[in-house]
This record gives sequence, structure tokens and C-alpha cells, in this order.
Amino acid sequence: MKIWNLLEPAVEYLFPALCIHCKDSARSDGFLCVACRNELLSDVQNGYRPQDLVLCLFRLTPVVRSLIHALKYQGMTAVASYLVLAYPGLLEEWGIANVWIPVPIHPGRLRERGYNQAECIARALHSRVGGKVLCGILKRSRYASSQTKLAAQARRWNIAGSFTARPPAPEMVVIVDDVYTTGSTTAACESALLRAGARSVRVLTLAYEPKGGAKDDWELDQAFWRM
Repeated sequence: MKIWNLLEPAVEYLFPALCIHCKDSARSDGFLCVACRNELLSDVQNGYRPQDLVLCLFRLTPVVRSLIHALKYQGMTAVASYLVLAYPGLLEEWGIANVWIPVPIHPGRLRERGYNQAECIARALHSRVGGKVLCGILKRSRYASSQTKLAAQARRWNIAGSFTARPPAPEMVVIVDDVYTTGSTTAACESALLRAGARSVRVLTLAYEPKGGAKDDWELDQAFWRM
């Protein structure tokens, strides 16, 4: 171990880790090279609000997609904090007197992946602005096939009734997920939480996919399950 501690700086200098997006240049901040980091920040505005009471921190650009894929499929859970901290807008109003509730994933996926990416995001938000992370109150009541290959109407039918919430739910909650597309998943979660006693339900995600297409995500998800 002591020998490795001495050699590690030299190894990193000779063989630097490559940017997880372009895979051409060395990482400058743990995940991205300077050019990709600048691209990430150049696209940032004040978040995206596809619906009332919904905030998405970034648009799902190719750089953001690469980061979220690293979070979901490559075990890079620190990406959640990386993106939450990279967002320059104000988030304090979202953390005050609120409870962060991550969208649960199917138990089979949880066993295979070892973590829920939405919980990683919720804990990153808690670290930045406070509030409380509450896991376990929201559960999947049945398995739904992957949302990413479905059109908007099919998503709503696929996910409807897939979640239950254990009462009493906190009065003010924020549902947390990685990507907001049609809103069908978070709407199903919201419905369950309202039935359990919540009075104010908001949604915060890392990214917004305005076109509603997620073929690449679905193919990655299928590849993950075939591993």
C-alpha cells in the first residue's frame, strides 16, 4: 500500500483518466475535461420548468447524458453531487421545510445496481440546501416495464398505479429523480403521496428531456440487465 501511495501520482500523470464524455482528453475535475466542463456550464440557465412545481437543473445535452449514464450504469455515484453543485441557480427555497423523497427503483434493479441513483441525488440536494431525505415511504407496488422505450400515452398507462405511499406522508415533499421526460413517473408518485396525506408536492430532477425520446437510455438499461 505504501509503495502504491508513492507511485499513484506518477501513474496518474502518465496515464490520466479520460473525460467520461469525449474520452479524448484528461479529466480536469474528476469527471470531465476542460472543454466538456465548459460545454456543460455554457448551457446552464436557471433550470427548466416543464410543469408548475417542477424544476429540472439541466437540459439533457450529450454531456449531461454521459454524466447520468455514469451515475446509473457505471457506479459513479459522486456524479449526483457533481451536477447538483455545478448548478448555479438558487435551490435554497427547495430545501427549507421540505422532505426529499427519491423515486424508488424496482428491487431487482436495486440488487443488481447496489444503489438507487435518485437517492444519491436526494442526498446531494440535502447536502447543498438542507431539508431531510426520506426513503421507504414511497414504494413500487408492482413492476412496470422500462419507461424509456415508450411514447407519452403508453408511459402513463405503464406506470399508473405502480407506486404506493405509507401514511402519514409529510405535508411538504419534493420528489427526486434523474430525468424528467413526460412526467408520468413523478405524477404517479405524486398521486400516491397525496393519497397518503401530503399537501404540497414538488418535483426536482437533474435533467429534462424535452423531446420525450430516450432510445439510448433504454438500450443501455437492457444491456445492464444482460450483463
